[in-house]
Amino acid sequence: MAASFVARFDAALHAQFPLPIGQCSADSELGAWFVPPSHHLYESTFWVSLAILIIIVSGRAFRRQLSAHGREAAKAGIAVRKPDPPTLLVRFFDAFFTCLLFVSICTVVVHKWNGGKMPYLLQPCHMLHTFLLYIITRPRGSTEGAVLLSIYLHELSAPFLGTVAADMSCYKQRFELLNWGVQHVSLLVVPMYLVATRRFGERVHGGAALFWFSFACLLMFHYLVLVPMSAATGTNLNYVMCPPPSQGWMYSLGKWYRTPMIFVCAVLSWLLRYLVIDGFIKCFVERKQHSKVQPEDSGEEEDTSNSAKRHTSAQTTPAQNKDGLRKRA
Repeated sequence: MAASFVARFDAALHAQFPLPIGQCSADSELGAWFVPPSHHLYESTFWVSLAILIIIVSGRAFRRQLSAHGREAAKAGIAVRKPDPPTLLVRFFDAFFTCLLFVSICTVVVHKWNGGKMPYLLQPCHMLHTFLLYIITRPRGSTEGAVLLSIYLHELSAPFLGTVAADMSCYKQRFELLNWGVQHVSLLVVPMYLVATRRFGERVHGGAALFWFSFACLLMFHYLVLVPMSAATGTNLNYVMCPPPSQGWMYSLGKWYRTPMIFVCAVLSWLLRYLVIDGFIKCFVERKQHSKVQPEDSGEEEDTSNSAKRHTSAQTTPAQNKDGLRKRA
C-alpha cells in the first residue's frame, strides 16, 4: 500500500511539474527529477522538522546566554564600552562598502532579469548579500547589528563554497562574471572589516547555541524554500535538484547526494567561524587594541607615580623646614 502511494505521488508530481526524470542536464541551472519527488518529501520533512527543533532549543539557549552576560556585566559594574568615534578613513570605507554592496546586488537583479532567471535571486549568496547590506546600515554600536553580524559569521560556508566551487559557465552577460567576483569577495571581506573596526562594539557572539541556531536557519531555508521553488520553476537552485556537473562523486551517491553536503557545510561553517574568524580577531584586532591601550596605561602609571612623589614631598616639607631653621639658628 505504501509503495502504491509513493508511485501515485511521484506520478502526480511528474505530471504537475514536467521535468526530466532520472537524468540531469549538462546545464547546471536546469532542474530535473534526479531525486524522486517522494524522496524530496521525506528528506525535506525530516530536515525541516529537525531545523525547527534546533532553532527553538538553541534560540532559547542563546537568549539566556545574552541575559546572563548582561546580568554579570551589571553586577560587576562593567559599563558597555561604545565603539570609538570613526576616523575619516573608517567613514570612507563604511560608505565605500555600503555603496559597493548596493550596486553589486542591483547589478545581480539586472542580470537575472535580462537572462530570465529571476528565481535565482533566491540563491543563498544573494540572500546573504541582502542580509549583509542590512547589517552594514545598522547604527554604530547597535545591539541588533552585533547579533546579526554574529549570525552572519556562522554562515560563511555559503559564500566560501560559492567562491571555490562555482560553475562559471552560466555567467555570459557583460560584467556578469566581474560582478560575481566583486560580490563573493565582498561577502567574505566586509564582515571581517566590520569586526576589525569594531563596528558594533567589543563583543562578537559565539558558542554552540548560536552556531546551531545559524546553521539550522540556513538548513531550513534550503529545504523549505529552495526545494519547492526549484520544482515549481524548473530550476536547480543551489543544486537541490541535481548535483553540479563537475562533481561526479555526487552522482555516485544517487538520491542521497545532499545529505553528506549538510555535514560538510556544518564542519566548514565551524572551521571558518572558530578558526579563521577567531584567529583573525586574536592576531589582528585584539593585538591592535592592546597596543592602543598600553601607552594609556603607562601614562596612567606615570601620573600615579608623580602624584605619589608630590604627596611625599608635601609630607616631608614641614620637617625639612624645621631642620633648616635650626641650622640657621
